[in-house]
Amino acid sequence: MSLFLTQLMNGIGNGAIYASLALALVLIYRTTGILNFAQGEMALYSTYLFWYFTDRGMPVIVAILLTVVLSFIGGAMIDTVGIRPGENSAPLVRVIVALGRIGHDAVVRASGGRPASYRFAHLAEHRLPDGRLLIDSYHCSRYNQNTNRLTRAMFEEVFARAVAVRADETLQV
Repeated sequence: MSLFLTQLMNGIGNGAIYASLALALVLIYRTTGILNFAQGEMALYSTYLFWYFTDRGMPVIVAILLTVVLSFIGGAMIDTVGIRPGENSAPLVRVIVALGRIGHDAVVRASGGRPASYRFAHLAEHRLPDGRLLIDSYHCSRYNQNTNRLTRAMFEEVFARAVAVRADETLQV
């Protein structure tokens, strides 16, 4: 019975943590319209701050208050410097590089296309139904490298092309 109660309390504690993170995701999305998955990093940052303060002998209540204040300031800075400047910019993902056939098919399906309509080939470019550009590359597996199916130059060429396409807003495929 003791083990059951211990596990029950652990489950409730873990559930509370998951619920808090889910609530944070919803609040951030509802207020900013941006889906920001940085809650885990902020929670870890806050945990380290709390640990640092208590490890130095600070009383727990003071450590909690100081951690909350510093985490709030850090979050506000991230929002001001990192999120808000890109809020009204164009979509962040315009070019997708698929590494291998499986990745290619997954991206095509996720964007609403049929893989049969988008033939996979190294350095092939496809305009997806959602308007983004898909650039294919052989997978960078050890087998493909050892058999020279994919060389370093070929791999670099794919990403050079992606950067060039990203830089040229008016490119039409």
